[in-house]
Amino acid sequence: MEMTNDDVREVVRQYNAIFSEVDNELSILETELKNDTSLVSRKNTFGHATASGLVIRDNNVLLIFHNKLQKFIQPGGHLESDVTLWEAAQREVEEETGMMVVLHQWHRENDFIPLNIDIHKIPFNEKKQEAEHYHYDFTYVFTPIGDTTNLQREEVSDLKWLPVTNEFGERLLDTATQKIVDFRLG
Repeated sequence: MEMTNDDVREVVRQYNAIFSEVDNELSILETELKNDTSLVSRKNTFGHATASGLVIRDNNVLLIFHNKLQKFIQPGGHLESDVTLWEAAQREVEEETGMMVVLHQWHRENDFIPLNIDIHKIPFNEKKQEAEHYHYDFTYVFTPIGDTTNLQREEVSDLKWLPVTNEFGERLLDTATQKIVDFRLG
């Protein structure tokens, strides 16, 4: 059974209950949910849900070098036939890094809500003829099982571990890693 808008709507409701300070930060996403456009389909050219994972080990966060974007970011990507957002994030982390991971206990204690939801614009892609659109990124925290990695070279060419207290200069990473520090998840 694949995810539906109702699944996303419930995750957003639960997220807002815990992170009430968010205010109107999610207004674009909430408008899309009210309009009932399919957020779980990449075919939604206004915006769609994505999932990413922050892998934490010894107060360090794993970043991958994304070949297309030409920068270090957290592993993540589009939903496929995933049942939950956190499983989509786990699948993306494992595919891109070759690393086995387990969902952080904090999520299990908080109804599997994401640590962060970030809304950002994706620019027009001439090669794919994809219009500018939004990604509604649901970010989860994972713990690695072992040290083995096997990068998905088509998408990822390097990885590095950086302290969670690092200034990343990326809103998603800075917001999420601050929550990791605040909730002592590292």
